[in-house]
Amino acid sequence: MKNGFHHLHLRKRIYKNLEPYPHGDVFKKFFDKLMYVVALLVPLIPLPQVWEVLVNKNVQGVAVSSWFFFGVVDILWLIYGFIHKEPPIYISNFIMTILNFVVVIGVLLYR
Repeated sequence: MKNGFHHLHLRKRIYKNLEPYPHGDVFKKFFDKLMYVVALLVPLIPLPQVWEVLVNKNVQGVAVSSWFFFGVVDILWLIYGFIHKEPPIYISNFIMTILNFVVVIGVLLYR
């Protein structure tokens, strides 16, 4: 999934008769499932910033343009995940999109 090239590997497996999914190897099968957990946990990283903006109403030092463009990029990744039918990508980026725009709205409200 690094650098957005995960879908290419999926296509290689399908068209070149490479490894099946889910993989028969225990480690690879575990890692495939781990990525679903990562897709749910990684978007929680901006929660302290969301808390600071919404609960404490402290927007000092928060660049609204950065959070806005993070949200736009997440929308693109969300679309990419749907197009390639990759749940870890679209689950993660759906949550990230919401959190990024919550920060943007909070900054605009409390500025």
